[in-house]
Amino acid sequence: VKINGSFTYLRKDGLLEVYTSMDSVYVRKNIQKKISHYNRSMSKNKFSEFRFSYLRKTIQLLKKHGEVYLVRMPIHASLLKIENSFDPQFDKRIMNLANKTNVDYLNFADNATQYSYTDGNHLYINDAKIFSNQLAERIKILID
Repeated sequence: VKINGSFTYLRKDGLLEVYTSMDSVYVRKNIQKKISHYNRSMSKNKFSEFRFSYLRKTIQLLKKHGEVYLVRMPIHASLLKIENSFDPQFDKRIMNLANKTNVDYLNFADNATQYSYTDGNHLYINDAKIFSNQLAERIKILID
């Protein structure tokens, strides 16, 4: 399917592949839009204990069916800075949740510069595949 200059393809295995222009001007413009959106929405929002409690319940439900991992995916450094200013205790809060629910927290936020982003928080398809492999390797280490 072609949408706004992007091409998307839903594979049989469930992966939605999105191919978009990675022209530096186009990407920079997309990232700036996302930064503006984050800044507007973050100023209106606050941490939700209600939603956090449902994350805990979701983990407990999923653990009945297999291994559960909490993953903080990499995002562009500008967006990470906004997220961290919104909730400076995020990583501590998630680590505590992981400990209480006996799951692993895999934080890739510090690896942000290793990847290319289409808009700041969506990885470019080739980098998404690289990240998926790195995530799988990290989980494999935990299992072994």
